[in-house]
Amino acid sequence: MPLGVYNYLKNSIGYEKSRKYGIDPIVGEENLIWAPNRVAGQHDIAALEKVVNTLKSVDEAGGSYDDIVAALEELGDIASQK
Repeated sequence: MPLGVYNYLKNSIGYEKSRKYGIDPIVGEENLIWAPNRVAGQHDIAALEKVVNTLKSVDEAGGSYDDIVAALEELGDIASQK
């Protein structure tokens, strides 16, 4: 993970939301997916913002751990198809 992306994540609400649900945002099993490299936009700040905003929305809607994991899985499926 590029240092800039890592620093953004560490200072984002997504980091806080992941921890709230007991998910390690860097190496948590729920958060690890396979996604191809060298695809424009795959590993940039905009992609990370989408994850952060999704986690925030699920949390604000009163989502559970299972809802967060389902959202991460859906985002992972999208990323793996790029």
